[in-house]
Amino acid sequence: MLIGIILMTSTVSFTRNLYFKRGVVLKFIRLIQAGCLITGLSVAGSIALSPQHMEAQISQISSAVAQTVRRSDNLSSQDWWVDKVKSQATQSQGKYYQNCLFGDSISSGLKDTLGKETTNFAMGGLSSVSLVTQLNYLRAAGVQCQQAIIAIGTNDAWYVTRDDTFVANLKQCLALVRTLGATRVLLVPAFYSTLPASHDPTLAGTIQRVDEINSLLGSAAKAQNVDVVTNGLELLFKNDALKEELSYDGVHLNDKGNAIYRQFLLQVFQNQP
Repeated sequence: MLIGIILMTSTVSFTRNLYFKRGVVLKFIRLIQAGCLITGLSVAGSIALSPQHMEAQISQISSAVAQTVRRSDNLSSQDWWVDKVKSQATQSQGKYYQNCLFGDSISSGLKDTLGKETTNFAMGGLSSVSLVTQLNYLRAAGVQCQQAIIAIGTNDAWYVTRDDTFVANLKQCLALVRTLGATRVLLVPAFYSTLPASHDPTLAGTIQRVDEINSLLGSAAKAQNVDVVTNGLELLFKNDALKEELSYDGVHLNDKGNAIYRQFLLQVFQNQP
């Protein structure tokens, strides 16, 4: 989208520019880079463009363009991604794993730190849509898992994923994991982002949408007789938001956050009934 910004910098002093909060400016720039349409924004001598004014402008822009900025999960139609999934399936062909982790970039950030008994199949960008594709490739490759954790929904809250589509995909994912031989399947709810990130549609879904996704996930899990595990996960969050000191960008976990998430998953895998 075209960006209509008129900045009459001759009337704005360098001091006033310094007055802007760094976070506010960065958020403003991200919205511009995302292609948001900003009209009627002029900085003249008669307008004191304070951080509060900028926050109000950003809030209006965020609401107006949220559905435009957010995108659908089209990974399954991307050749590079399909090749990556095929490669993953080929490398795992016919193998048996005691523990399997499926999820998005939050889980893939843990890499191979969950012990030799656990394989991390998580991939960046995954939602319930692309997870179905990944699981189909793994099933075709004869991959087997004794127990599996599915940590999905965070990107569904960000992408434009309809409620009924999410529920249908989740049920299909559970069915596919069971075809891999999993006798124990657990779900991890969608993650909240930090409060600032939750207001930025270029970064994450809103807290309200995460709550909606988790409600759907809980209902589907109950219908499928699958447990949703959360004990220990609360250390990452405060007041329904990711703690800022545990994230490097408002969405993904930093080293300290990864340590908490890793310990949570290890505990879940080890606590077999």
